[in-house]
Amino acid sequence: MVLGWVAVIVGTGLADDKGSPVSGPVEACTGTLSGTRWCNRENGTIKDMTTGLVWLQRADCWGRMRWYEILPLPFKRLRQGTCGLEDGSRWGDWRAPTRKELTALTRGPDAIRSKSPGPFSGLQSVYYWTATTRADNRDAAWSVNMLSGTEVSSPKHMMYYLWPVRNDD
Repeated sequence: MVLGWVAVIVGTGLADDKGSPVSGPVEACTGTLSGTRWCNRENGTIKDMTTGLVWLQRADCWGRMRWYEILPLPFKRLRQGTCGLEDGSRWGDWRAPTRKELTALTRGPDAIRSKSPGPFSGLQSVYYWTATTRADNRDAAWSVNMLSGTEVSSPKHMMYYLWPVRNDD
């Protein structure tokens, strides 16, 4: 493991719907670069260099829960010293990912799936909740299967995992 290594990534490395490269700002990784996309900050967080989002390194910090439980409970407890975090996080820094954010993990360069978890730990081969409720059915929310990368609409009483995310500082 290399600490303090800095890499520079030019562009996002992602492709648009037609397969053309999408460029973006130059991003710096302060930590260990995994592939061309993931920056392991060695503090319990992983930065997605294509989106700038910061993900909890442990994808299984909590067991399965209903969608209604993910909004009030886990984020009040997620802070420095919990779930392997050593980044100075305070409660309120973390949130549930949107449908677009969670799906983006399973697409593009160095895509994350349960069989190829990259720098993440504890990734389950099941569904993970998003914060996105179905527009036409308030009793259902979108979830993403981390084995296949497929998005599905699920009743909010189902028991799925939660993978917290936050915007970068």
